[in-house]
Amino acid sequence: KDEVYIGTAEERAAMGHGDGKGLGGAGHLAGAIILPEEEVDPGMYTAQRNKILTSISMLREQVKESATEEEAAVFEASIAKEVAHLEKINKDQEYHTKKTEEAKDVEMAE
Repeated sequence: KDEVYIGTAEERAAMGHGDGKGLGGAGHLAGAIILPEEEVDPGMYTAQRNKILTSISMLREQVKESATEEEAAVFEASIAKEVAHLEKINKDQEYHTKKTEEAKDVEMAE
């Protein structure tokens, strides 16, 4: 059976498991990692970028060593996915940097 009975909203609240409790108010995102803005480590982005760039470098070598065009195409597709992931990381960092700066501006205004 795939289902788990979790009770009504009232039953969950009575047990201290009200809707959204324990996930930063995002109960519908079970399994997601949600970090408060102040806990985002800028070094995390650098580490992720380095990992992706290493993968891209290795994939480029594999393209050079490919025995067939089909094999090379597979590696090229993997490179494209890694580049897309790199772009997402850059956008995420931009977003978190902007939010951090906005939070600092609010703190200074107070």
